[in-house]
Amino acid sequence: MTAHFVPKDEGAPKAEAGDGNVPGEFNLPSFIPYLLNRVTNHMNDEVRKSLKPLRLSIKQWRVLAVLQSRGSTSLTELSILTVTDQSTLSRVVKQMEERGLIYREVADQDGRVINLNLTPSGQAAFNKVWPMAHQIYQWGTSDLSAEELAVLRAVLQKMLLRVTRAHYL
Repeated sequence: MTAHFVPKDEGAPKAEAGDGNVPGEFNLPSFIPYLLNRVTNHMNDEVRKSLKPLRLSIKQWRVLAVLQSRGSTSLTELSILTVTDQSTLSRVVKQMEERGLIYREVADQDGRVINLNLTPSGQAAFNKVWPMAHQIYQWGTSDLSAEELAVLRAVLQKMLLRVTRAHYL
């Protein structure tokens, strides 16, 4: 993401030595984006192994998961929800259409908008991957108590709201 805005300090936590929040201090093991990236990459590596026999990529899995969750979705919404730029996503969508996993349809409410949907084959692919992806999720979170997991989820949702709101200012 290009740094095109300077976030305000509103609601920023008070800096303490060693937590990575002190201006000018660099503490990589405490830097939250670094930790999130490492966790995500390790879990994605495991998911990728499950996707390989189905000839699916992580980006294609994200498309299947979003369409399973939301149903009919525009390319713009899909781009935001899969965190994939539209040009890359257009190529992914084309590959998935060619494989019969998804199809396009004109939106009922706005004829200028094209929505994407799962085909029965796309639904079947999702159904094959989901148990493995869920098992990896459970493995990755197995050391967390139910309370810690709820707190983690709430904190990540709060952070996501903040960074997406700042991104679209």
